[in-house]
Amino acid sequence: MKKTFGNLIELVKKHHILKPDDMNQFNNAFNFLEECKKRTNYNTEHALSVAFYIAECRFNYDTVIAALLHEIPLNEIKPRFHKTILKTLESYHDIRGKFKKIQKKYELTGNYESFLPLDLDLYSFYIIIADELKALQDSQKYTKDVLLQAKYAREILVPQVQKIQAYKIADELLDACLNIENHAIYTAITKKIAQKKLYGKYYQHELLKKMEFFFNPHNQAISPSLQRDQSYIKYFNINDRALFSIYRYIHKKRPQTKSDFIRLLQNSNLAMYDITLIINDDIHKESTLSPIDIFFHYFHIYSKELGLFILDYCNTTHKDSSYFMLCDTMNNLYRFFVKTETDYSYYLFGDIIDNDKNVFIFHNPENKINVFKDDGACTTMPVGSTVLDFAFKLHEDIGLSFDYALLNNNTEHIPAHTQLNQGDAVKIVQKDDYSAEIQWFRYVKNPTSVNSLIKYFAKELSRLKQDKEITITTEDGLPTRIANGATALDVAFQIHEDLGLHFSYALINGKKKHMPAHTLLRDGDYVIIKKANNVSPDLQWFGYVKTRYAVKRLIQYFKKKYNYFN
Repeated sequence: MKKTFGNLIELVKKHHILKPDDMNQFNNAFNFLEECKKRTNYNTEHALSVAFYIAECRFNYDTVIAALLHEIPLNEIKPRFHKTILKTLESYHDIRGKFKKIQKKYELTGNYESFLPLDLDLYSFYIIIADELKALQDSQKYTKDVLLQAKYAREILVPQVQKIQAYKIADELLDACLNIENHAIYTAITKKIAQKKLYGKYYQHELLKKMEFFFNPHNQAISPSLQRDQSYIKYFNINDRALFSIYRYIHKKRPQTKSDFIRLLQNSNLAMYDITLIINDDIHKESTLSPIDIFFHYFHIYSKELGLFILDYCNTTHKDSSYFMLCDTMNNLYRFFVKTETDYSYYLFGDIIDNDKNVFIFHNPENKINVFKDDGACTTMPVGSTVLDFAFKLHEDIGLSFDYALLNNNTEHIPAHTQLNQGDAVKIVQKDDYSAEIQWFRYVKNPTSVNSLIKYFAKELSRLKQDKEITITTEDGLPTRIANGATALDVAFQIHEDLGLHFSYALINGKKKHMPAHTLLRDGDYVIIKKANNVSPDLQWFGYVKTRYAVKRLIQYFKKKYNYFN
C-alpha cells in the first residue's frame, strides 16, 4: 500500500515524542518536497520510502527529515531547517561523494578502499544505505545501469555495512542485489521456499504455533520449574530466512553453473525459518544463568512434545552469532537463535544503537491507545479494545469476515478476543465470506462493533430455517411444537416475550435441578420456566437461543436498550 506523509509521522510518533517545533520542521520539509516536485519533478515517493526505512530503524525526527530531503541540493535547504538536520545532510553528501569516487576507481582498477572515515556520522551513512536499498528494491527493469548499481552495492557498500555489524541490513541489500544480478537463481530459491512450505504447510504451521505458545513470556500454563526462566524472556520471533543466506549456504557446495546451483538447491534440505528467543539483558546479573541455559531448560521439557531434536550448533557466516539447527519429525529444519536484547538490537541496527539518537519509547497515559494499521497509519482505540473491535473500525465487512489477526509482524494467529496494547501494529486476515458468530458479542467492547453485529444477525433472521421440530409440554399441560435444537430460553420466549426476558431457570421432566438458559431440549420433555424478578438479558444470550422468534425478541430488546439505529 502506498506510503503517505501522515503514515510517516505516526511511525515516528511510535518511538518518539514530537514537540510542536518538531512537527513544524516535518511540515516544512513536506511542503518543500512538494515545491521541488512541481519545479523539478522530484521523486517524492522515493524520498518517502527512504524516510520510512530510517523511521523503522527508530531514528529521531531530525534524521528522518534529513532522509526526506537527501537528494535536494544543500544550497536550497540551508535557509529553512535546523542545524542538526543540515549537519546530517552535509555529512550525507560528503559520504555520497566519496562513494561515487570509489565507484569510478573500482570501475577502472577493480579495487576499492573503505570509504568510512573514523569519525563517520552513522546517521548519514544509514541514509546512504536506505537510499541504495530502496532504489534496488524498486527497480522494475534490470538495465545496464541498474546491474552496475547492484554490483557496486554488493561489492563496495555491503562490506561497509558489515563493518558496522548491521548484518540484517546487509542481508536485505544482498537479497535485492541477488534479485537483480541473478534473477533466475533468486526465482529458483523463492520457488524452493514456496514448495518446501507448501509441502509441510499444516505441520510446520502447527509446530510454530506450539513453539510460540511455549516460549510466550505471558503464558500462564507454564511448568513451575520454568518460572524463573520465563521472567527473563522478552520476545519470541519467527521470521523467514533471508534469501541470500540460503544462497550462501548452497554456494559452500561449490556449484559451477547456474543449473548446477539450482540442482544443488533442489536436492538440499534447507532451514526456511529463523527463530529467535530474545532474553532480557538483566540476565547478566544472574550469575547462575545464561541465555543458552534458558533455551536448554525449555527444550528439555518440551522437545518431545514439539517433536524436535538438535542437529548441530553452528556459527553464522560472519561469526557474529550462533544458532541451534533444529529438526522436526518431518525432517524440516529451523535455525534457532538465542540473543540478549542488546545482541538482537545490534543485529537489527548495527553500531547505531550505541548512539543516543534512536529508540526512546514512551507510553500514552490517557484512556486511549494508538494502534497501527497494516499500511502504517495510526488509529486511536479505547483502552480494552480487542482485535475484533479494530477489524470493525476498519470496515464493517472486515469485522464480519474476521478470521484472525497478526500483531507486530509476528506470525502467530491472534484470536478475536485478544485485547490491544499501546503501539500494536495489527493486520487483519479475513475469510472469504462472513464468519460472524453469536459469541462474538462477548469479544467486542465498542458500541459500534456491537451495532454491526446486531445489524448482521437481524438480517440473518430471514435466512434462518426451521429444521425438524420436536414436541415439548409446558406447565399448562399443552403440547408445543418447537425447532429441533431449541433451548430452555427458546421455550421461555415462545411461551411469552416477558417470560423470556425474565428467564431465571428451567425445571425439566419433574426434576428439582435448576437448568440454565442454554440447556438443549429433547422430544417429549416436560418444561417449566421460572421467572426472575428483574429483566436479565445479557449479550451472551444470543449464543443460547436457536429459534428465529427468540433471536428477534433479543434484537428488539438490545436495540431499545442501547438506542441503536437512531
